[in-house]
Amino acid sequence: MRSLNGNGCPAALGSGLPVRYKIASSHSGFLMNRSFGFPLLMALGIAGIILLAVYTGLQGIVRALATAGWGLLLLVPLHVFTIVLDSEGWRELLWNQGQRLSRTYLGWAACVRGAMNTLVPISAGGVMAGIRLLWIRGVPLAEAVGNVVVEGTLSVVSEWFLVFLTLLAALGWLHRASPSLPVVAGFLLAGAAIILGLIFWAQLNGRVFEWMTRQGLRLTTRFRSAQTPSDPQSLKKAVREIYGRPGALVRCTFWQMLSIGAGGIEIWVILRLMNLPGSLLFALLLQCLGRAARSFTFFMPGGIGIQEAVYALLAPVGQMSPAMGIAISLATRFRDLLFGLPLLASWQRVESRWIRHKRAGAAS
Repeated sequence: MRSLNGNGCPAALGSGLPVRYKIASSHSGFLMNRSFGFPLLMALGIAGIILLAVYTGLQGIVRALATAGWGLLLLVPLHVFTIVLDSEGWRELLWNQGQRLSRTYLGWAACVRGAMNTLVPISAGGVMAGIRLLWIRGVPLAEAVGNVVVEGTLSVVSEWFLVFLTLLAALGWLHRASPSLPVVAGFLLAGAAIILGLIFWAQLNGRVFEWMTRQGLRLTTRFRSAQTPSDPQSLKKAVREIYGRPGALVRCTFWQMLSIGAGGIEIWVILRLMNLPGSLLFALLLQCLGRAARSFTFFMPGGIGIQEAVYALLAPVGQMSPAMGIAISLATRFRDLLFGLPLLASWQRVESRWIRHKRAGAAS
């Protein structure tokens, strides 16, 4: 679901992927979809970015990135802080399910989820990674799937609540940029409310639980025990139990909104590094609408091209050219590369150790 978090609803993950897309050993059964669909979408997204850059002014984009220079490295520790805040919300839900996973592990797992969402060409990769990372730490499958589904839904709620607040605060800017923008924003919010209602309804629908259970079981191939629950009712019960704890839901949403706000500070730092105009409120507007657009276009891996288009459209609101919006987006892509690649490598090591441990236990 992130889209439900930045990042779509759980999508089917095939039993294998080309070797270059492996995240775990082929013996673990957790390989990404081998079809060319998502890599093709990513290629189209990259082509879209190139066309946007050429059309809006490639030289200006290059100058803005050069102005920021090595200062962009500051974004990596800032992004770690942003993800750690998000992991606190995740932890609130897990602790209320009786799962006492450490802050260190959940912080690392949340970082891996983020890297999957931004770097790996599959839909909802972060959702699938989150489920597996909970399962290999002993969280029952139904509880792991239910937790990630609900946490992702709350992430979308947090995103659109902050979108509403920032649009409300920025109505004057929007009207000055274009008198029609406030009306467009109103339609977007109404559409988002309808979609969120459908998401909540779907999570209480029996057929949806059957589908989600099938996807969860595909993540636990080979080392799943006979006691692993495969009944959709187990997942339905887990989701309803989580929704039955409003205190945990509120605390989770609070931490998620703090995390989104910290992401807005990251955008503001980029603006300062590039010597661009724009207040902290404008940076938060970019962050919220960029995340929301990526959430609802979960079929596009990493929101490639989608985020750039949104930033380019919003740039005039902050009194800058569309090219500068694309430069800001590319700066976040650079941050994602520096942040995500080491994490994906660390996940490979964790999976390898876990598989060796399981094999040793089975042999003894």
